[in-house]
Amino acid sequence: MKRTLALLTSLLMVFVMAAGCSTSEPAAGSGNEMKPKEGAPSATGPDKNKKVTLRFATNWVGTSPMTKIVKDTLDQFKKDYPNVTIEVEESPGNDHITKIKLDAVSDRVPDFFNYWRLDPGFGLDEVARAGKVADLSEWVKSDPFFKDLFDESAWKTASLDGKTYGIPGTMFYTAIYANKEVFDKAGVPIPATWDEWLSAVKSLKAKGVLPFGISVKGDSQGVRAFDYVFSNYLGNDKVRDMILGKEPFNTPETLKAAQMVKELLIGNLPEDAIAIANEVAVSKYLNTGKAALFIDNSSAINSIKPEIQEKLVALKFPLIPGGAQKTQNFEKDLTQLFYMGSKAWNDKDKRPYLEELLKRFASREQAKIYAEVGQQTVPQLGMNIDPAKYGRLATDGLKNAQSAPGNKWLPSYMSPDQRAKFEPLISAYLGGEGTPEQFVQEMDKIFKK
Repeated sequence: MKRTLALLTSLLMVFVMAAGCSTSEPAAGSGNEMKPKEGAPSATGPDKNKKVTLRFATNWVGTSPMTKIVKDTLDQFKKDYPNVTIEVEESPGNDHITKIKLDAVSDRVPDFFNYWRLDPGFGLDEVARAGKVADLSEWVKSDPFFKDLFDESAWKTASLDGKTYGIPGTMFYTAIYANKEVFDKAGVPIPATWDEWLSAVKSLKAKGVLPFGISVKGDSQGVRAFDYVFSNYLGNDKVRDMILGKEPFNTPETLKAAQMVKELLIGNLPEDAIAIANEVAVSKYLNTGKAALFIDNSSAINSIKPEIQEKLVALKFPLIPGGAQKTQNFEKDLTQLFYMGSKAWNDKDKRPYLEELLKRFASREQAKIYAEVGQQTVPQLGMNIDPAKYGRLATDGLKNAQSAPGNKWLPSYMSPDQRAKFEPLISAYLGGEGTPEQFVQEMDKIFKK
């Protein structure tokens, strides 16, 4: 009883900050929709003579382009296994978070469900630690279906305390674009190295061209640029340990990183950058061709005008001389994963069907549908996505992201309370308030244990 009350208190205190994994989804693509290919059956094999009922909870409902994809997948599964009844429990948007939390408190976690990451902001970490989400570690290690399907960064996000609880579903990466037409008109080469980046923003500004057309308000595009600089120079894991309070934030190295952020961004942003939202920055500066460079969650591609997309080139963030990272890592993370309730996973009658159902949702064939029909960014490796259906810019960006090691989105390590303090601080700093010394001192106060 005490454990249930503790879980209830913990879950209800979580304040969901879902930036970095947009809940809005693009309009569905056109063309013939493909049938998902059946995944490999489980080792034991389902017993088609036994009646089984599975509960599937999802927020891919309503006008979401994923709604029909999910329905088609379930319908095909039920045709293949007519003895299985699937009860679909729908919760739109962030209502899905409340639904899963309440199910956990009442000890009726769905048999199979899609959900966000195991970050503190979403609350599923507490549910998993309470033993209500299935530990899939042994299965994903032993089943050949998962071999080379996802990269290390995806599995890292799907795991907690050394255990794998989720199977990657959809993802995001922090994309960087250069408007080639703007660069060419200004007579400035598109940069590749760190020194070239610094030189380019100075040259663009000197010629009256806006270097970065981004927002720095709250959880913004500016935070993504901050993440790249700090992870590149200090190392993604080291910054994680600072956020978790394992290392001090106020050090000579972090001060130097803060100075680099200042040199790259401060003074090179729109005058209203601290007041506008991300989507306003897209429409006001990127879609009008006023900005030379842009950085944001990959889902922003869907809000960029097609004629502007044709002018954009996908870039990789440059290595910083003397920095901890020696490869051009991409900041990327999962947005949706597939989970199993522990009770259902331990049910010998349900488990074979759950394994089969999950394989259908996580296969490369299914991911191709997610990308080409649902316009989703997918984490599966070795994909053959049609640029004519997915988009040239999205295809190029995904190839870049999948070809590089992953940096985890740094705010994902922050508690809701820490996020509430961090966001106004980073907004003010990127907006030109305070010194690098003051910035790292305030960061130390937020994350010091």
